[in-house]
Amino acid sequence: MLDYLRAKVVDYDVALQWVFQELDRLTGDSPHSALIARLKARAATAEGLRRQLQTIVGIRLPRLLRRALPIIHDIELATLELTSFYLPGLQKETARELALRDVLLGAAQRCGLTWVDDIVVRLDGELACVSSVVESPVIFAPPHIHRLPWELAGLYHELGSQRLSSSATDRG
Repeated sequence: MLDYLRAKVVDYDVALQWVFQELDRLTGDSPHSALIARLKARAATAEGLRRQLQTIVGIRLPRLLRRALPIIHDIELATLELTSFYLPGLQKETARELALRDVLLGAAQRCGLTWVDDIVVRLDGELACVSSVVESPVIFAPPHIHRLPWELAGLYHELGSQRLSSSATDRG
């Protein structure tokens, strides 16, 4: 178990360094400055957990080893969100995606989704919405979604599911 934990510490160190490097590279004149700041905070939290894991490995107390797996889970979730959802969308953002982002942000505000202050649009998958950073969901859609007005209904559905999931969390 200890060798596994040591390997995870090194793995997360490399992954999180890359995440910070990419977020710094994106910081420039991006229209997503508030989102990038939130993503940096998410990565900093994961880095803090990585340091906790490193401490647990260094101490080698059996009681503490039980705490390692939940820490690994939290780091895995953060790195998945950052490296699979947000960063790819921000790194490869096209003019079409930015234009669709503007349409969806306007629609979100008109529909009462006042907590949504940014949207990352990825025209590279099936219709879906990931909102691990609630204020800034990632909306996935097929590349052709913007061609016909009635295809936008699916995107509005994804915004609606964002509203329902956020309302459910608001109710506690």
